[in-house]
Amino acid sequence: MNQPSHEVTRREALKTFGAGAALVGMAAVIGRSHAAVFPAHPGAAEWSLPALAFAYDALEPHIDARTMEIHHTKHHQGYINHARRLLEPHPELLARGPDGILRDLAAVPEEIRTGLRNNVGGHANHTLFWSVLAPRGSELSGGIASRIMADFGSIENFQTAFAKAALARFGSGWAW
Repeated sequence: MNQPSHEVTRREALKTFGAGAALVGMAAVIGRSHAAVFPAHPGAAEWSLPALAFAYDALEPHIDARTMEIHHTKHHQGYINHARRLLEPHPELLARGPDGILRDLAAVPEEIRTGLRNNVGGHANHTLFWSVLAPRGSELSGGIASRIMADFGSIENFQTAFAKAALARFGSGWAW
């Protein structure tokens, strides 16, 4: 007899994360920005893995605890580690903090620009994502729901388009 599988495919994960990342996009609509995540005065905390406001299993059955733990402690931490390694010979860039680097990528030496864009960007995306993700959601309402319905016809159509956009770029979180 076949046992049900609790493994999540990449497409399913992107669709789920897409719904969550939609919240990231909504954060911009309601006035949140990287400035809310990364304060104006850079410090060591900006280069640390942020604590989650909920337990790894809080999003089950949509996202299992192991997926959340790996994504948070390995994937996101990897972005931070790689960015810091690239920045070791450039303490002046490290002092700018993630937001300062992303705001002025042209000032970053060409040989590390792509690496920093990908890794600092991954860190910034994930930091913002964790800050707007919550275990208990609610139905979309208000301006964001109206706009999604007007632009996509349904929430499901939006999720499909979002997953497609996410699959087509480096660091699927950039789809927002």
